[in-house]
Amino acid sequence: MATIDVTIPEEKFGGLVCLKYWTRGSLVAEYLLSTVIYEPHSDAQVSSLAFRPGHNMAVTSSYGGDFKIWVHGSHADRNNESIQRTGWRCQSVGSYKY
Repeated sequence: MATIDVTIPEEKFGGLVCLKYWTRGSLVAEYLLSTVIYEPHSDAQVSSLAFRPGHNMAVTSSYGGDFKIWVHGSHADRNNESIQRTGWRCQSVGSYKY
């Protein structure tokens, strides 16, 4: 599951967009925060979010005319390759015209 949280700026300060991915917990209706991505589209607000059923893949698009493909997986930590990190990351970026 994913959510997009938008914090409205107050007095021109503090506005923020977060893309949050959640995993299902062991209890009924329990979801655990998996990954937080701050400002997933730096040029504009997120306009849509779609998942590919049966795969660990999602796509977001923005009002600025770009899209990003997000994948879930594990990868080695850059500072310590023996540490495996899991979560969502941007795999590809593209753009489109209206």
